[in-house]
Amino acid sequence: MVLAAMLLATAVVAQERWYLMARHGECFELEAMQRRIPELAEARDPQAFVQRMKKNGHAATAKDVVPGKAVEVRVPERELAMVFARRELCHSIEKR
Repeated sequence: MVLAAMLLATAVVAQERWYLMARHGECFELEAMQRRIPELAEARDPQAFVQRMKKNGHAATAKDVVPGKAVEVRVPERELAMVFARRELCHSIEKR
């Protein structure tokens, strides 16, 4: 019974992860994009990423695209326009 509860908790945490969505619905783990966008190393969700960018002096905004499931983040100075998405919106997940 305890094992089942632990597995369920693990599945819930995995679903709550955020990914970066590409144009055609495929998603990338945030860790996979850290080389190009180092600030992702300290952000596990779109709001944390926006706060990190603001802390670094950049204007950053977040707008819900699909409430609770997809958020568009823009950082004009860095020419970034990204969509953070939950697993259920992703067609596939890449681990580059």
